[in-house]
Amino acid sequence: MNFLKTTIIGGLIFLVPVAIVAVVLGKAYSIMLIVAAPLDELIPIDQVGGIAFVNLLALVAIILVCFIAGILAKSALAKKAYSSLDNILMILPGYAFVKGLTDSFSSGEEAAKTLIPSIVKLDECTQICFEVERSPEGNVVIYMPGSPDPWSGGVATVSAKRVERLDMSVAQATTMIRQLGRGSSTFPVNE
Repeated sequence: MNFLKTTIIGGLIFLVPVAIVAVVLGKAYSIMLIVAAPLDELIPIDQVGGIAFVNLLALVAIILVCFIAGILAKSALAKKAYSSLDNILMILPGYAFVKGLTDSFSSGEEAAKTLIPSIVKLDECTQICFEVERSPEGNVVIYMPGSPDPWSGGVATVSAKRVERLDMSVAQATTMIRQLGRGSSTFPVNE
């Protein structure tokens, strides 16, 4: 039952951005058709290769708008707006975990800092965790996922000397958690 729930939630999280992009592009296409219709009447070309000229104009306009948006996205103002939106979305359950998982697939150095696979040394054991952030006072905020479901877990603040970073990606750590710890026997034990 747990596998079914996590699979459905994972699929939903994957499909929501795809659906949003499809809806936005669909709306943009219909708006561009309205904008391009007067141009179609001014230019005496009805079809180019069997495609209505107004459709070609709409597609070219969408590509041009996307190109301009891509240039604007690289600006400092856009990066600040994205950061603010990202901070707001962090309150959604599971967003930070999914972001860390997807960021681990990208090669950006900044992206890899979102969730860092680590182990935390507790009283008589160690546990796989994800480092979330470090404070100037020497404390580390960690997310301790549950097994076999890394979507549920707890957050704790511990001293930096209790946390050891692992040389693996978030995806590899997640796989280890889903497999009930198989492959983690080489991690040091706190004695």
